[in-house]
Amino acid sequence: MSGGTFTAVPGLTDLAFGDASASSGLALPAGPIVLGIAAANAPDPVATFSVAPASGQRLFALALGSLAGQGEDFRLVQVDTAPATWSATSVMPG
Repeated sequence: MSGGTFTAVPGLTDLAFGDASASSGLALPAGPIVLGIAAANAPDPVATFSVAPASGQRLFALALGSLAGQGEDFRLVQVDTAPATWSATSVMPG
C-alpha cells in the first residue's frame, strides 16, 4: 500500500489459492512497509500487515488462516532465511 492506496505488484497479482510468486522473489527496501492481501481483481485489501524488513534479511511470506472466522485466525507468516536456522514470525492484520 502506498499513501492509503492499494497498489498491485506485478508478479504478485491474481495468485490462486496454493499458487506462489516466482522463486526469485521481489526486492523490498529495508524499513516499514504495509502489505495488503486482496481477492483477485478487487480494488481493496481484505487484510493489511505492517512489516519492517531489515537490511540483509531474506524473507518470504505465507498468508495463512481463515477470513471466515472459522479455524485459525488469518495472518501473515514471514520466514527469515538469512540465518543458518530459519525462523518464522506471525504478523496479525491491522
